Amino acid sequence: MTLKFAIITCSDTRSMKEDTAGAALEELIKKEGWEVASHIVVQDDRVLIAGSILEACDEIGADIVLTCGGSGLSPHKRRLIAFSLSL
Repeated sequence: MTLKFAIITCSDTRSMKEDTAGAALEELIKKEGWEVASHIVVQDDRVLIAGSILEACDEIGADIVLTCGGSGLSPHKRRLIAFSLSL
């Protein structure tokens, strides 16, 4: 069985070129022989993150959605809120 992954990096400061965490995840996934169906960077905004999670599940058909990014907790960190919005 081949697993299909989506990687969402949540960051206000990173681009795909600078996304070392997402790139490392992509490398590990491919090393296991699984598929990376999507790898994107979105701003740390709850609506954008929730929309990206829903798109990964509903439109891309990812079996697993991984999120990464952020260097700590602050008032603008929205990932947990976005998860609850996308459920």
